[in-house]
Amino acid sequence: MSADRPKVGAVFDCMVFLQGAAKRESAAGACLFLVESDVIELYLSHGIMAEVRDVLARPRVRQKFPALTDEVAHRFLAALEKRAVLVPEVPRLPI
Repeated sequence: MSADRPKVGAVFDCMVFLQGAAKRESAAGACLFLVESDVIELYLSHGIMAEVRDVLARPRVRQKFPALTDEVAHRFLAALEKRAVLVPEVPRLPI
């Protein structure tokens, strides 16, 4: 990414993380590749990370995606935490 072109900021929902972890050649995998390539600045919260961790460990998810082992999930989550900007407190909008 060139210095004169700022990164695009993004927040992904849990499905992007699940699909990207399970199938790197998917559209979600391409989104995560853009994060790895420093094209996108990914923003995460503790809540998002907890949800992703939970979903990746679900037995039904593991049955559907057998390549998504404990080791793969652990490496995936560690890479997310290393690359992303953690937002410690996400403001809540009144409904």
